[in-house]
Amino acid sequence: MKTPISRLQVRQVLLDARTNGKTVFLSSHQLSEVELVCDRVVFVRAGQVIASGKMNELTESASEFEIVAEGLAAAPDFAREAHSQNGRWTFIVDKQHQQQAMEKIWTAGGRVVSVTPRTRNLEDHFVQLMRPSSPPDRMQQ
Repeated sequence: MKTPISRLQVRQVLLDARTNGKTVFLSSHQLSEVELVCDRVVFVRAGQVIASGKMNELTESASEFEIVAEGLAAAPDFAREAHSQNGRWTFIVDKQHQQQAMEKIWTAGGRVVSVTPRTRNLEDHFVQLMRPSSPPDRMQQ
């Protein structure tokens, strides 16, 4: 039976090997563990590589950004998933609206606190890739 302590011990062995320049091939359905220890990932479906790349390439979105701003009455109209807490608005914008969103914040007298590429976890990426209608998303190998 796998206990949390043994899982941590195995993870540490893998991290130590990586730190020492070793290559370890890990095949796992525990994608949260893969995220913690791997530098590169390869997804295979029906014996074919359908995506591969560095962890940050697979989990960061170059097309969406999370913006956090203060001093606003409301989020820009094109913002998605907008919510306000303690005087700060957090929302998602597409890449083409990033500059426009920041200009609207400044024009409204607000302040941009952060702009961060939106991330997704490896499991979300895997599920998207494995959908039958999903076209292969081949990253650099």
